[in-house]
Amino acid sequence: MGKAKTKVKAKAKKQSLYTILKRWWSTKHPFLIFSSIFAALVVLFYIGINTMYFKTVIHPALNSLYASIGSTVINWFGFATSVQHSVINSALFSVDIERGCDALEPIGFFMAAVLAYPVSFSKKWIALILGPILLAILNVIRIVTLYFTGIYFKSIFDIVHVDVWQVVFIILTMGLCLIWIKWTYRSK
Repeated sequence: MGKAKTKVKAKAKKQSLYTILKRWWSTKHPFLIFSSIFAALVVLFYIGINTMYFKTVIHPALNSLYASIGSTVINWFGFATSVQHSVINSALFSVDIERGCDALEPIGFFMAAVLAYPVSFSKKWIALILGPILLAILNVIRIVTLYFTGIYFKSIFDIVHVDVWQVVFIILTMGLCLIWIKWTYRSK
């Protein structure tokens, strides 16, 4: 008789643990699914940007494009800059757009968040098109302001480059995600 009671108690503990886990999963699974998909997409993103083809063909072309656009904008302000590969040159200052200065990671993280978020694709496509465009425009603004910082405030260039703009980019990328999420619920 003692063995039967022990088995019943053990079964009750298993059921209660099962019930607890089931309740926990039902409240947490949307977040866990989003987090898992987001993490998988970020891993795929990093695998993609670390391929030899990306590093030797796509990335140099992207940085050259950023340099050309940045140089054009700087020249609108009356400066005579030229571009050589990914470097914006002038007699006053030069800026080299290197890996990490290309907005790829904020764009990749933004797109992963949009793709992982649990709404229909009909609400995702606009964010997948406009989000990267807005972040690329922000990156051109960043490049231009860094050029002017290098000319007029050279002593704080590194602070603006590393400390200010990285934080601004993170905050604005997260803000763009939140604005899009809010928009998806408004349009329901």
